[in-house]
Amino acid sequence: MPRSKERDRRARDGSRYSLSIGREIAKAAPGSHNHGSLSPWRRGQEDDAGCAQCAAPLPAGPAPKLEFVMADIETIWCERGGVDGPLLVLLHGLGANGTVWHGLKPFLEQQWHGRWMIPDFRGHGRSFHRAPYGFGIHASDLASLLEQDEEVTLIGHSMGGVVALALATGIFGVRVKRVFAFGVKVDWTEAEIAKANTISRTPPRLFATKAEAIDRHLKVSGLWGLVNPDSVDAEVGIRTLEGQFRLAADPLTYALGTPDCIRIAQTVRSPISLLCGELDPIAPPEAMKRLGADVKVLPGLGHNPHVEAPSVLWQALSESWEF
Repeated sequence: MPRSKERDRRARDGSRYSLSIGREIAKAAPGSHNHGSLSPWRRGQEDDAGCAQCAAPLPAGPAPKLEFVMADIETIWCERGGVDGPLLVLLHGLGANGTVWHGLKPFLEQQWHGRWMIPDFRGHGRSFHRAPYGFGIHASDLASLLEQDEEVTLIGHSMGGVVALALATGIFGVRVKRVFAFGVKVDWTEAEIAKANTISRTPPRLFATKAEAIDRHLKVSGLWGLVNPDSVDAEVGIRTLEGQFRLAADPLTYALGTPDCIRIAQTVRSPISLLCGELDPIAPPEAMKRLGADVKVLPGLGHNPHVEAPSVLWQALSESWEF
């Protein structure tokens, strides 16, 4: 079975996939030979031939959820869903992870006529940590998750919106049908850039309790008051380290240099649709207009409309869907 069809088959019901960029380790019982210890990506390649270690047929059904050791893996974590049809990719912002899109999943599953993919950027959430970081690095990682000549529609929030614009320039070999970007910060003061660089050079802070770490994650990601701190989604934002807790996001991800979103947008080859929360203090509509398109303002919403009011954002996006 061709890899793309097999991957789509296993993507039913939101099965999760990770693309290994380097070494991948799955926990199994000591001394055991467990087909489930194969990476989902490798399983997708070997299903027709059986297990490479013992030649036995691999079990049918979705690839198992593996437990990874973050420090030993170079993996882009992503979640996929849908069967056949056009691909929609949703890209989160700085300091967050793919769980911010969970409010849209009912709409993806019921109203998007195709496949969808939600990754965690490197240095965020469940993905690996390794500098350098930057818009181009994230765009390259995402391109490696796609098939050659596969056409995609991109939705990006904040930093994810800039990565979507970068992908749409064509230099990463990705065919982009349309970019939807919202909450993109266009204007950066010298003080803001200096603050981001200071954060990037600060060692990860350790917390004695999980609750303290989650509280900090929600605050720095702009999700405090929007995400239940007792939820699984909130816990994805932290990691355990030697009995203590730290944020899952690598501080080095804040080393973005001097972002020039306008110049990136000027080289985009596909249509751009821009949206903005009326109350967004980070990306006001008058600034976003300089990206080269009209801005649809979402009344009463702030910087995270995909978390604040998923149905409102989905309605605004769906008015421009192209199948």
